[in-house]
Amino acid sequence: MARWDPDASGRLERAAIELFAQHGYAATTVPQIAERARVTTRTFFRYFADKREVLFAGEEGLASLFAELIEAAPPHLSALGTLEHALRAVAEQYFEPRREWMCRWREIIADEPALQERGLSKQQLVVAAAVEALRGRGVDSPAAELAAGIAFVAFQSAVAEWATAATPRPLASYLDDSFGQMRQLTSDAQGDGADRASGIRQRS
Repeated sequence: MARWDPDASGRLERAAIELFAQHGYAATTVPQIAERARVTTRTFFRYFADKREVLFAGEEGLASLFAELIEAAPPHLSALGTLEHALRAVAEQYFEPRREWMCRWREIIADEPALQERGLSKQQLVVAAAVEALRGRGVDSPAAELAAGIAFVAFQSAVAEWATAATPRPLASYLDDSFGQMRQLTSDAQGDGADRASGIRQRS
């Protein structure tokens, strides 16, 4: 086995996903992953603390990419518009080329509650990065946190449809649908609020 490989990290990620899909997460060992990737076990631990971290290695990079895209978004956009703009770019640059990997990843995570918990923790890094980037654009903290939370839910909904579709459209298309539904719900809620306010005035 090679002592060093310029793509060792990527090889380990691919090997781990393949083995987890074939044999299950619990039954797969670090030496098996290293052997499949043609590196030593020592090399594995140079990149990852344990086999669980192989599944979440890209989250920090995703958080940084998301923050950079928010910072670079056109200045006239609202907080939600900024997030939608950035998420479209994330969909195209990060998720679209990795669809097969993402589909396998979701299946593995779905079978392991402990991994689901870890995934939620890692996702919070992405949300926190978005909040900080919005603050840097002058959005106050409550609005930034609310917008980031809503946008991430919309994005997760889009990813779920994209990853499970038999003949998928581009992820950005599902994202458009998700944000459109979110805007419709917001519009409906505003209408309900106006109706209640009108009723209160009429009774007064």
